Amino acid sequence: MRLVKHVAEVKGLAAASMVQAADLIELWELVSTARHGDGPAAKRLKALNPGLWSHQDVKTQILYETAGLRAYAMRVKDTDLERYFGATIGFWERVSGR
Repeated sequence: MRLVKHVAEVKGLAAASMVQAADLIELWELVSTARHGDGPAAKRLKALNPGLWSHQDVKTQILYETAGLRAYAMRVKDTDLERYFGATIGFWERVSGR
């Protein structure tokens, strides 16, 4: 994963191993999906957290995926943002030795 490689280059291997937290990986895929739209990151994100599409029934999800709109149909909840925030703060606290 490019995120782990980048962190290893910037902060070293110990920090790179810390970025393996599931919430950080999910956040990375979410950001990639937001930036690039429907594609490989959106597929990986759906595998990690299908709940981002739970507001749609399965038939509607398939229609959106077929039309290339999977990325535009997701809904990030406040609880998701709280998890991402906590994981990000936790990562930087561990990296900085706090």
